[in-house]
Amino acid sequence: RNFVDLPPRYAEWASAAGISRPPERLDDPAGFVGGAKEASFQLKEKKMHISIISPENGLRLIRDPETPADMSTLALRAVVNPIVPQLVWYIDGRPFQVTDYPYTARLTITPGEHMIQARLPNSPVSSGSVKIIVQ
Repeated sequence: RNFVDLPPRYAEWASAAGISRPPERLDDPAGFVGGAKEASFQLKEKKMHISIISPENGLRLIRDPETPADMSTLALRAVVNPIVPQLVWYIDGRPFQVTDYPYTARLTITPGEHMIQARLPNSPVSSGSVKIIVQ
């Protein structure tokens, strides 16, 4: 079977297009140990990098009062290099949602200032914080 190994920034597009990721191997650059059916993984000592690509830091939003609150959402997107199975989104310092690759989520926006961060589960590795303001 053929696979396409695209850079992490194409993860969401590849997933939506049905393009399969290469299987994890014992010698996988991301350092996964175990087969694809195992839920747990172990990272070798590798430098991890997490970047939030949406929303941008300092984003200001004006919520439409006529739009139902549950329909006013903001896309959360991140890139992790090397790729990992899951990412945890934090909103205002509290866990919000665990997402699988390609690490996308939707946040229902509420008025105020909010800090967004992405972290590896059970790890101190995290992205920088992104501040948004909703009016």
